[in-house]
Amino acid sequence: MGMSRFPSIGRSALIFALVTAAAASACGEAPEVAARRHYERAEAHANAGRTAEAILELRNALQKDNRYGEAYYLLGQLYERSGEPERAGGAFERAAEFLPDRADVQHHVAWLMLRGGEFDMAKL
Repeated sequence: MGMSRFPSIGRSALIFALVTAAAASACGEAPEVAARRHYERAEAHANAGRTAEAILELRNALQKDNRYGEAYYLLGQLYERSGEPERAGGAFERAAEFLPDRADVQHHVAWLMLRGGEFDMAKL
């Protein structure tokens, strides 16, 4: 029996529906889920010392979810480690914006402001 029960137009429609559903589920991944997947890859790269690859994954994560505070924080750490203080500062400021209750993040931003001579801003 199998597929022979379906007329050829029915089989084509069924195959099309299955392929379309599979493609939609792959492309329809929630942005937060995709961002988390990129973030986890970035952590693995960072832990293995592959800074450039980690930064690329974090940028991909932030394209999916531009409010992902943890991704900004790790990005800031990697930029800082790479000797890019301006980029690090920008990433840390975004991290502080999205992680207002994280004392370590707020402390890091204040420290960067103090080092940069922004004494009034560091007090806020």
